[in-house]
Amino acid sequence: MNKHLQDFHMPWAVVRKKYCLIIAILSLAGCSLNAGTLSCNLKLRFVRADGSLDFNGNAQLVADLDSGSWLISYFDNNQKFAYNNGSMVIEKPNRSGANSWYIVSSTVDTCPVDLDSDYRLIWFAYCAKTYIQQHQGKPVVLPFGDTRLDDYVYGTRMKANWPSHSALCPAVVDFGFDRRSFDRGIKNLTFEPAGSFLNDRENQIATYGANSTNNQIIATFAVQQWTNAGDIQIAARWRLDLLLYSKPALICYGDAHDFQVTSQKIAAPRLSESCLITDKRIMGNGINSVRYNITDGKIPSLADIRIPRISNPTYQMPPNQKAIRAVMVSLLAIVLVAPVIVLLYKKSRPCA
Repeated sequence: MNKHLQDFHMPWAVVRKKYCLIIAILSLAGCSLNAGTLSCNLKLRFVRADGSLDFNGNAQLVADLDSGSWLISYFDNNQKFAYNNGSMVIEKPNRSGANSWYIVSSTVDTCPVDLDSDYRLIWFAYCAKTYIQQHQGKPVVLPFGDTRLDDYVYGTRMKANWPSHSALCPAVVDFGFDRRSFDRGIKNLTFEPAGSFLNDRENQIATYGANSTNNQIIATFAVQQWTNAGDIQIAARWRLDLLLYSKPALICYGDAHDFQVTSQKIAAPRLSESCLITDKRIMGNGINSVRYNITDGKIPSLADIRIPRISNPTYQMPPNQKAIRAVMVSLLAIVLVAPVIVLLYKKSRPCA
């Protein structure tokens, strides 16, 4: 009997199981075309409208195309990096005296919202394909600006044009102003005390909102040159043009080279066993972040972090809170015990 007729006469459950298995194998084979770990080197330059240099850096990206984890490290300073594996981002800042200090934050729909603009632009160009596809025409976080200080970062909707299905990023992305998202963005900003800083920020927000209209383009990401690694189309040169009141404000240039796609997995960076952590995963109820020390090189879960109850809306747990508390307790003990010691000493002295 013809093989296809045999399949026709088989019970439906057997046929379905047989062909589902074939489809699954073919699907896995198709997915493996884009599997692997992408690595490349990048040069970043941010140039202001007056031609002055705002930022300059040389970085390396390693991105796991299977799991979505990534590592961005800088050649300019081998201490500086950002690493994501899941919903948590670990950053090593490039600051004086920061050898034992790390910043921990969360992702929002895989977007590393608490990282600086340079990290977020690299992520957007090479690691955000699924994020961009799922947020077409929806409110998004602009891959530039300070997400804790700049309200406009949250006030955009994204329109992306793709060159092909194999591309890691769109050819062009327009970020249009969205007033509803802009008005809601205030809840994502830091808590500040009443004063000049908060007043200035509120004035800037009011001015920006009054001079912006829905769908007004505030930034454009565009790929200027493509390359291929295997069957993946990758941006070799790209730029982001940031506009302020429809006028050029800043241009961010990215040039990438030395692309490779391998089967090697990303090696997670090792944290110092004893170090200071600034944890930005905790925000709200008057807290912008908390600081604590670890002694085993492991980031605790949110459930294991003690969150202080405070009334001060700008409270941030000091890095040496335990030391300060120990000193204060010691001083208090001295103050309380000293009079008793003096009294006992006087009583023990023989009368003249």
